[in-house]
Amino acid sequence: MSVIKIDKAFIQPLPAGEGARHIVDATISLSHRLGKGVVAEGIESNEALELVRDMGCDLAQGYHIGRPVPADDFLSWYGDCRGMFSISTAACPKSRH
Repeated sequence: MSVIKIDKAFIQPLPAGEGARHIVDATISLSHRLGKGVVAEGIESNEALELVRDMGCDLAQGYHIGRPVPADDFLSWYGDCRGMFSISTAACPKSRH
């Protein structure tokens, strides 16, 4: 599946930034209408994660979900989570460091 990535410049002002909220919501909606998935980059709070999830975003990345880690820690996380963190269920909480 092709994926549209929403830059952190639009994600980080959430939830207070009304303009950013409209851009993110419209991008998710348009991407889905085009048959594409959406990943939100720069998720740094649970509030932002909940907002993009509620807007229908498919994937998310950012320090709130997981920080850079040494290779051995990454391999352990990857084995536990099969490389995925579900935005809809907040699966694999071991990914937070």
